[in-house]
Amino acid sequence: MPLYSYHCNACDVTFEVDRPLGHLDKEACPHCKDESSRVFEVFEKPPEIGGGACSSHGGGGMKPMILEE
Repeated sequence: MPLYSYHCNACDVTFEVDRPLGHLDKEACPHCKDESSRVFEVFEKPPEIGGGACSSHGGGGMKPMILEE
């Protein structure tokens, strides 16, 4: 089952929930029970430094992005 991330703006908490595919309803925050928004995680491409695909140089990574549905 997919793991989805949600963020509560009321108490500034991010949490994860196991949900069936396509079940993307709003989720109540486990801390304050307020409605939370789904977090979409965006992966950025590491900069090319000339070391090839197996190079350990560079950056990149994951940046969570909170979008209101």
